[in-house]
Amino acid sequence: MSGHAEKPAGSPAAGEPAFLAVGKVRRPHGVVGDVLVEIYTDFPERLQPRTMVYAGENHLPLTICRQRIHNDGVLLAFDGFNTPEQVGRFRNQILYIVRTDASELPDGEYYFHELLGLTVWMRLVKNLGK
Repeated sequence: MSGHAEKPAGSPAAGEPAFLAVGKVRRPHGVVGDVLVEIYTDFPERLQPRTMVYAGENHLPLTICRQRIHNDGVLLAFDGFNTPEQVGRFRNQILYIVRTDASELPDGEYYFHELLGLTVWMRLVKNLGK
């Protein structure tokens, strides 16, 4: 049985976020409007051209037009932003995806927001072999 129930369309259930963080813009890179992004997601392959992400607390919609891996992160470019000055406004902002666009996790794996509010039990087991 999966840890995920079938969720209806529309607003998120109480306590569930509408957006999930996938990375943080570090700084502009180069002269054509790329930004260096620190990856937060276990699914960086989702950050492909034509993917919609949302920047900052106001969730400004941005469409990725270019992507390439760079050192410990990824370089992204967004439609309509072609200079370092234009993308500089995104420095240190979190990038989000819509929660309903999140990848389905395998059985036994959960997103952080799915664990909030749960009770944790610890079971001690004696090692009888010693």
